Amino acid sequence: MAMSLIIVGVLVVGVIIGGAIVMGVREDKKNVQSEAKEEAKKKILELFALRQAQGLSGEITNNDAQTAVGVSDASATRYLDELEKEGKIVAGSWVIKKKKENNFFTKQFYKDAFGWGFVLWLIGYALGIILFVVVPPSVIGWVIMPVGIFITLWVLLKKIKGNIFLYYVLLAIAWVAIAIVFDYFFLVKIFKPEDGYYKLDVYVYYIITFILPLVIGARYSKELKNRAS
Repeated sequence: MAMSLIIVGVLVVGVIIGGAIVMGVREDKKNVQSEAKEEAKKKILELFALRQAQGLSGEITNNDAQTAVGVSDASATRYLDELEKEGKIVAGSWVIKKKKENNFFTKQFYKDAFGWGFVLWLIGYALGIILFVVVPPSVIGWVIMPVGIFITLWVLLKKIKGNIFLYYVLLAIAWVAIAIVFDYFFLVKIFKPEDGYYKLDVYVYYIITFILPLVIGARYSKELKNRAS
């Protein structure tokens, strides 16, 4: 049993280290993308200034911005929106061709729901294995919970890009489903806790995993409504 725990612990630590390396590479990529975005926004402002200098209305459609900076229609619209919020162009000086997207099951959704859902579960699993040798099993869940809440909030605020509340509802369902299924197969079935696994801390963990995406989603939806009004 002890040897199995050591092997599992080593594997989990290896996965965490590998994940940290991947995250570092992604952070570098994110910085490059941020620089490219700022350059694109600068070109849009130059186009806006040129329109005004020519005595035109100054209106810029997202198609104009798309052509000027060579990005997708959605990216051009997003850049224009950011420039308006930053106060660099006058509200209403550009036109958005709104596109209603009803299909939530995109590549980004699967990444947010199943990719991050698995990563969050794996972090908790790894911490549980590591703490098993130094903390009484009855309090491991309570020790991990504050760390898990902090990491989950960071993911929701920094990595999740949902634009409506329903996106976060589906995300919450997926994350809880992943937690329940993986807990059963990789904790209950493998370790077979003598005093049982499903206790108060576990149920609180499932509830928090479900509620946090809803709280952030509701907050984000409220911000969008306030911005629209």
